[in-house]
Amino acid sequence: MQTVYNIKPSTSMAVFIAVLYLLCAALIGLYLSPWLAVSGCLVLGIAMVRIGAYHFGDISVGRIVLQPQGEWILYDRKGRYWTAEIESSSVITPWIMVLNFRTGAQSHKYLVLLWDNLESQSRRSLRIQLKSSHVLCLKRLKHRHIR
Repeated sequence: MQTVYNIKPSTSMAVFIAVLYLLCAALIGLYLSPWLAVSGCLVLGIAMVRIGAYHFGDISVGRIVLQPQGEWILYDRKGRYWTAEIESSSVITPWIMVLNFRTGAQSHKYLVLLWDNLESQSRRSLRIQLKSSHVLCLKRLKHRHIR
């Protein structure tokens, strides 16, 4: 039986991006000449728009589905999808999950999930599923043998 996780845009991530932008813009304005400050803020603004689009726009991942055989399917908000495998470099904590997926030979997607991206029961279920994942269990075993 497949498990579906619907991902909502994170308010926390939006606030973090806005605060980061304002802080960087203020620091650039304080330490550079006016024309460098304006161009720095412009470049920073373009970068923040790209980050925002990736996390909140149509190209952001809106749903992930775990198939019974362990394969993941990632759906963006437009309905496009990719089959993927979870990478061992993923990080899972109670507050944040950074999921790295391999979607092809040279293609990767990453997904940052904060505490407000999923309902609490879905978040808990996903964490348990990921912690019991074969790939991530092998990663933990490697770290135990290295130390």
